[in-house]
Amino acid sequence: MKNSFYVGVVAIAVGLIGLAAVFVVNSAGTGSLVFRPAAESVGGEIFLYGTDGGRAVSRRGSIGMMGGSGLGCADCHGRDGRGGRASMMMMGSFEAPDIRWSTLTSADMEHADGEAPHPPFDRDSFARAIRDGVDPGGDELKSPMPRWGVNDAQVDALIEYLKGL
Repeated sequence: MKNSFYVGVVAIAVGLIGLAAVFVVNSAGTGSLVFRPAAESVGGEIFLYGTDGGRAVSRRGSIGMMGGSGLGCADCHGRDGRGGRASMMMMGSFEAPDIRWSTLTSADMEHADGEAPHPPFDRDSFARAIRDGVDPGGDELKSPMPRWGVNDAQVDALIEYLKGL
């Protein structure tokens, strides 16, 4: 009986320490307890981790409801930007498109099943897509795509990163 009391106290203490660690890490802006190597550019950090300078980039929408969860573009579109099948907790799975800049700006861009063809992206239509969820043809992007609160410098940095993929 006495031993089980001490085991319980130790378990509670370990839990409180873990909870404190979560608050410390999240208040630092990383949103994750997982070690992440530094990105070589602002665009890379946004793409890989959804952060800029360690702070979560604001977002809203389906995946954006996870707030500072540390999700970046790579979590759905892959680290190489080529897209494919993405699975999200409680959302099921969906087909994430290829978002390499060479693909987005190509006149021969392939469109997902059920997606209306649209003109190639340029800088302004790309900014509108990630901010407002609208493709170059004026159609709304599918619901898993969050709407990112990025400024012009972040858009340009992200485009530069996508050009390197």
